[in-house]
This record gives sequence, structure tokens and C-alpha cells, in this order.
Amino acid sequence: MGMMDTGRHGKLRLALAFTVLIVLAAGIALAVGAILQDERDNRSAEAEVESGGLLPISPEWLEYTYGEPGQAVLAVNDFPEKFDLREEGLVAQVEDQSPFSTCWAFGALGSLESNALMQNDGARAGFSGYSEHHLAWFAYEVQRSGDQEGEGATPANLGTFDPQWSSVYHMAAGSPYLALSTLASWTGAEDQATVPYVDDRGSTEAGNESWRVAESLRFDARNHLTDVDFLPTPVIEQDGEHVYSQAAVDAVKRSIMENGAVSVSYYADQSVPGEEGNSSYFNRDTWASCVTGVEEFERDFIVPNHVVTIVGWDDAYSKDNYTEGCRPAGDGAWIAKNSWGRGTWSLPDENGEPSGYFYLSYYDETACEFMSFQGDAVEDGFEYERNYQYDYLGMSAMLVDTEYVDGEASTANVFVADGDEELGAVSAVTFRPEASVEVEVYVLGEDAVVPDDGRLVAHTAETFDYGGYHTVELDEPVDLAADERFAVVETIEAPGEDGESVYQVYFENAPADEASSLRWTNLSQLETTARANAGESFRYDEGIGWRDATELDTRACLYDQGIRVKYGNALIKAFANSQDEG
Repeated sequence: MGMMDTGRHGKLRLALAFTVLIVLAAGIALAVGAILQDERDNRSAEAEVESGGLLPISPEWLEYTYGEPGQAVLAVNDFPEKFDLREEGLVAQVEDQSPFSTCWAFGALGSLESNALMQNDGARAGFSGYSEHHLAWFAYEVQRSGDQEGEGATPANLGTFDPQWSSVYHMAAGSPYLALSTLASWTGAEDQATVPYVDDRGSTEAGNESWRVAESLRFDARNHLTDVDFLPTPVIEQDGEHVYSQAAVDAVKRSIMENGAVSVSYYADQSVPGEEGNSSYFNRDTWASCVTGVEEFERDFIVPNHVVTIVGWDDAYSKDNYTEGCRPAGDGAWIAKNSWGRGTWSLPDENGEPSGYFYLSYYDETACEFMSFQGDAVEDGFEYERNYQYDYLGMSAMLVDTEYVDGEASTANVFVADGDEELGAVSAVTFRPEASVEVEVYVLGEDAVVPDDGRLVAHTAETFDYGGYHTVELDEPVDLAADERFAVVETIEAPGEDGESVYQVYFENAPADEASSLRWTNLSQLETTARANAGESFRYDEGIGWRDATELDTRACLYDQGIRVKYGNALIKAFANSQDEG
């Protein structure tokens, strides 16, 4: 895209394609352990499984978000037949999420840990991994100070919890998007050694113990999240058929080799520690999982419920190793790291002891949300010391508006420089492959009321192979004076259907009626609070101009749930350093 006209005049030709409300990527089960099981209705006892902590996502949303990889990543790659990051020393130790449904935190941090090890050439002195306890706690601990005080997400059915869980509700089920949003705010990643996965007694046994993490540690971090790639899904459902994509498999392989382990969601079928024998989709003789041929009446239940971390692959792993009756169409498997400890569960290691790993077929029909978490983990300090932000909810409660063709749409956040600083980068969110992000930075005068009513000091554009969370480096840093107002304007354009361009704008959401509870399904409820103040976030529509986010109309929730939401803040952050350190 070329330089935008700062006047932004033009004829309005907008066609609203859809509005998507994501509440933790299609919902969060707000229960812990057995409580989660009690909430499952209309399902036979024989079909019951224990969730690792992930709730079902929407197939419609999944296909829109992922699908085939963009053309930029379809190049033929000469991959080894077998690859294992463990052999390179690029995987942290296996851990145990018990007694909570926090697989989503373990999956995300498993990917980020591997990326950190890769950045530091493997071994790091004293590195024990990142703290899932810290991540899970603060993901549900609302902001306690500042202009966004009170913003955040919390479980919506706290009243149904047994009193023994009253001090640990933060450690509830979640999603990779909750992990992404929390880490993107620089809430962690914290070292495991600083906040270990134990209660205040040093135990993981259930009871009246407290798992509280001190508020002073909220923004303590040893790794700042910089990027999350939403990799293509190898098997998607199209017109009632499951279609396998070798290109998508290759895209995941390339990401593993270049950026480290990948988080993935899938359906874990009766494969928890303590169970014996094979089940419909899991072979305990070979420790191999594959979901295929799901009967129509089971589709509401055979959905992703667990998150693990992929550390490698084996193309020659035989399809005959899977449970008879649901064997995949071809050979090949991901090598997956679980978060159920080593115990008695999992593949044996070279010494014949449980390793904490298993095989997941390339052809698994529930495997989705392949995400590569990448961060700034260099040993000599972070690249940026300041994160200007309003969107603490981020992608965990996100409103996506999509406009087609001629109707250009943009978003902006206006910040105030905390000191004499050098602005070097901003964040951006995209959903479709090969989306372009155009960034403009304006320094604003005292009388400016809209984001582009000032001096244009930076302009850059970048196209991303994958959807996800991105850090966009400015072509040249921008010097800012203390107390100076500056605006970051983003215009995001992605390939649409039939070659048409799609403009997308991303905001947090909050209930339109000021109530705090958003009922997504009977199983997954989330209370969200967004604190959008006047003068912080703006939306631009061609032919309309700029509007403050607090003045935008509400939008209806996806799937005709009868829920209306209002706009929170735009999903834009800005990263800077003090001028004497930048």
C-alpha cells in the first residue's frame, strides 16, 4: 500500500461482511478439574473425558482464521524425515499441570521456552522454564491500577465453585488467546524458579490453600512476547469433508525448525494419567493419538479440549500404530510434549522410563490452533523497556469488524510519552495470511482531537505470511519529548474472497449493557470488563471520518446469541526506550 492521504476523504462504499466476537476463541470453561466435568450435559458417562483446560472452538471461525497457508509459504521445502528439538537441547523439561485445567498456559509457554532456548543457542545457566503459575494467575487478575483499572477477564460462574476453590479460581481453564493477550501485555513470562507451580505451602494438593501471586510481580518478566504466528491447520472441514494439506504440515515443520516448538489444541480422548487400556482414539500400546471418522451425533463433543506442545515429527511413523477403527489415511506424526508429568503416562524414553511425550497424527481431525510463540529473551536486556498500551484484554475478548473493497477503515491509539523517549516499534494483529499492515505515527499538538491531526513522523508497511500477533519495527525510530502526545494509526488490509481486498479493525469488547457476564455457551462463561476512556482509541471509516471508540455503536455477537457488545480499546501497542538508552 502507498502513503495514505492524511485528509482521508473519499466516497463511502462499505459492506459489512460480519462481526466476530471472540471470547477466548469461542469460550472458556470456567471450572476447575472435576467441576468442569460436572458441567458437561447431554453426554453419556462412557463418552466422558477430562479436559486439559481448553474449551471447544468454532469450526466456522477456525476455517476463516486458518485454512490453507498463503502463497508466500507454499514453497517446496526439503525437510528431514524425522526431527526432534529435544536432540538439539531446545525443549524445557516436562511438567505437570495437576491439579488445575491450565494446559493452555503450559502449551503456550512450552512454545515460548523453546524459542528462548533457540535464541540463546540452547542451554541457559539455571533456566528452569517459564512460570505457568504466574501466567494462569494474572490472566484472570484484573488490572489493579492506572486508567484501565478493573479491566480484565474473570470466570463468570464463581458462585458455583466449591468453597475449597475460592482461593484458586484464577487457575481455571483458558485458551492460547488468553495466554497470548496476557503475555503481550508483558505480564510475564516469569521464570519458573521465581513463581513455581505450587501453593503457599509448597504443595500441589487440592485444598483450602492459596495460589495467590503477589501483585508486585505482575509485570515481572524474563521474556517479552514479540510475535505469535497462527500457522495453517493441516486438516480442515470443507463441505462436510475433512481435507488434508501437506502444505500446512510443511508450514508447521518450517516454523518448528526456525522458531522452536509449536502449541497445538486437539481432542484428548481418555488419555489422562491413571487410566488403563486403549480408547476410541488413543492407543496406549504405542502412545499414539488420532481422531478420524467421528460420527455425526458425536460432533458436538469430539472437539478440542487440551493443549500440548509439538517439538518435532516423524514422517515414517506408521498409520498402523493408531487405534483400529480410526486409523489415519497416511503415515506421519507430530512428537508432542504433554503437561501431565512423566508418572506412568507416555512414551518410554531411552531408559524405558515415561518421558511425558506421545505421538499425534498429521491427519487428526481435531488438531488446530497451531501457534508459534516467539519472544525477546536475550540475556543482555530487552530490546524495548516501555510498552504503551490500553488493550489488556487483547485477543481474549476481541471484536473484529471487516469491511470490503473501497471502504478503507483504520484504527488508532493516542498515547502520552512518559519521558524523553525513542519509539521503535508497534504491535499489530492480523487474522488472514498475507495481510498487510500500514503504520503511521503522528506527533500531536495540544489542540489535536483526531489521531492524524498532527505531524507525520513515521510511516512503514509490512506484509505477514500468517495471521497472528506481530511486532512491526519502524523504518526509523521516532524521538518523543516528555508529555508529548503521539498517535499510532494502523490500516490492515488482507486478501478477501474473489480477489477483493478486506479492511479489518480490531478492538476489545465489553458488554453493551454494562453487565459483566457474557454467556457464550452453557459450558463456557466469561466476565469481561474493558476500560476505554475518551481520547485513547479511535476508528476511521472512509466517508465518515474519525470517531472515538467510546462513541461507536454496539455490535451484535456472532451466531445470533442475542448479545450486544460495545467497543473497548484498539489492539495497538507502542514500544519505546529512554533516549539515553535507546
